[in-house]
Amino acid sequence: MEKVDRAVTNARRNIIAAGESVTAWKVSQDALLILNLDSWSSLGFPMQEVPSLHRLMLTEGKINAFIHCFVGVQRVTTLYDLEVAICKNEGVDNFEKLELGPLLRHPLVLHYFSLKADATEVFKITGEEVFCFLWKYIHGKKKKKSQNNESVEVEESLDGKKKRKKNKYINNIQVDKFLNFIAKRRSVASKEELCIRIQNLGMHVSAIQKAMSPQSAILKKPVDATSISQRVESFSSAQKDFRGKNIRFASSSSNDDEDSDDSKDANLPSQNVASSDRVTSCP
Repeated sequence: MEKVDRAVTNARRNIIAAGESVTAWKVSQDALLILNLDSWSSLGFPMQEVPSLHRLMLTEGKINAFIHCFVGVQRVTTLYDLEVAICKNEGVDNFEKLELGPLLRHPLVLHYFSLKADATEVFKITGEEVFCFLWKYIHGKKKKKSQNNESVEVEESLDGKKKRKKNKYINNIQVDKFLNFIAKRRSVASKEELCIRIQNLGMHVSAIQKAMSPQSAILKKPVDATSISQRVESFSSAQKDFRGKNIRFASSSSNDDEDSDDSKDANLPSQNVASSDRVTSCP
């Protein structure tokens, strides 16, 4: 057993050194090569009984479950937020301490986020910043429409008099254009570098529009990106509270269901950071 355990440990270290993602399956197969064995059945005991491999299975299962849940409950997710939440939940300074390889190479990260193949760092941007940019983006479009007289159309009434009719602002935000807007503001070459995944913006757009409404009391005071983002955040406090605060996976739960079915995604990468470097202010 000790010989097998050492082989597993060495196999895991070799995978990490190669810059690849660590999985129990990959480690178990590499361990067999080190031991010159064809299968685990030839050892006379299941691989779950190998201490180092069993611990890896538990860790892998917890991280997989956390990623599935974290991404599933949030309409807007940044890879930076995900990294910070994982580290906080596991009590480590950075993802590498978990010895699962680079976060950017994790199978579920590659599944949920559209990352560049040459990405080496997680970009520092939080969900709160994304909401601030969303306010600026909507405000800019609305201001531009007003200047171009596109938000007002003149109609002839039945009595021949002219009246003004306001067009409703379209809730559908083009994700690609919005991400390009953020990329330009954050001075990155492409939206893919941002490591942002967007499933739905409808709730946040509606909240921002309500805050911008002439009848809204918020316009009695100067409106800035921070106040708007706080208002938006109040509509999604449940998903904000999820970030590593209320989720704890016990070591006994090692299932790593990796099923997912998200369609409208926009995502992206850049600077690796610890939870203590978390960015919270609007740019």
